[in-house]
Amino acid sequence: MNTDFRLKIGFSRHTKTLKLKRRLGADGVLALIALWEYTALNKPDGLLSGMDCEDIALAAGWEGDSEHLVQTLVKVGWLDETPDGYRVHDWEQHNEWAAKAEDRSEYFRDLAAKRRRKGRLPGNGGEKNDTHNDTHNDTQNATLSETFSETQNDTPNMTVNATYSATLNAASAVRDAPIPSSPIPSSPIPSSPIPSSPIPSHPYPTDSVAEAKAESQREEVDAAHAASPPAVGQQEAKSARLWEAYALSYQDRYGVEPVRNAKVNRQLCQVVDRLGREAPAVAGFYVRHNNAYYVKRGHSVDCLLADCEKLRTEWATGQQITAAHARDLDQCQTTASLTERLIEKFRREGKLIEEPAHAS
Repeated sequence: MNTDFRLKIGFSRHTKTLKLKRRLGADGVLALIALWEYTALNKPDGLLSGMDCEDIALAAGWEGDSEHLVQTLVKVGWLDETPDGYRVHDWEQHNEWAAKAEDRSEYFRDLAAKRRRKGRLPGNGGEKNDTHNDTHNDTQNATLSETFSETQNDTPNMTVNATYSATLNAASAVRDAPIPSSPIPSSPIPSSPIPSSPIPSHPYPTDSVAEAKAESQREEVDAAHAASPPAVGQQEAKSARLWEAYALSYQDRYGVEPVRNAKVNRQLCQVVDRLGREAPAVAGFYVRHNNAYYVKRGHSVDCLLADCEKLRTEWATGQQITAAHARDLDQCQTTASLTERLIEKFRREGKLIEEPAHAS
């Protein structure tokens, strides 16, 4: 049974979370977290099988319209509709430990059943009986015979004879000795390489011990993640505010969410490095920019990175330099340059009459 689940850093500023908050308020975000808590405890595989909209609303602690809650979660992308019912979006990917809780429980149950059948659990019929004695004797004899055969093949005759004699003596001692109720110890044969019984050196993990072991393993995984967080997570955290501004402006203009992948994360971090705290404002200005090239490229992050300093200047001055504006400026500059050249030519040829400046 799960005792917790993972909530990724950056959840509160995620685009889906912001859209959910805008449509359902803060109670909608709390309902989503409560639904995840219910999923980890009761539906660890993430599939909400057998649950209709009302059941999901009750699990999430939502007191409003049940269908409105579920449909909103589906539209923003936190729930998926499948032929088998509603499923928490990418649950196994983001909560792998919680999703495999049933597999771990089944593994330990099977392991316990196998050990009980072998009579290695305390209080599981450790009394001596004829069947137990016969099995013990047959096992010892078979083991001794196999050991003698291996030894005979690998050692000189003198060593084989000594080993064989010691083995027979030990076999007699073991066969006549009473069988203890506790797990059978390894045979005290000094010269025989009889392998010890594969009984674990630690007590068999009961359910509580198994849970403790599983918890310890999970804590080790958490510690490893905390010690060296993945590079992708660092990039997302570094560019969180920039991505939020870019994504919201992008949705307002195009009506869909922009694509975010490893390449985009790297480019956003470079924009932050080059523009600093002004990066989010420049990103919003960029998406609203009507430059034909930017529009043609769909206001991709590539263009934002390539022209970030230029865009920052335009944002700071409040001017958008479009292609038409650039042509006008170029034409004005061309005319001014031509005029200056003509004036200089007429001055050299003496055709230019300059009036003297009058003192005021």
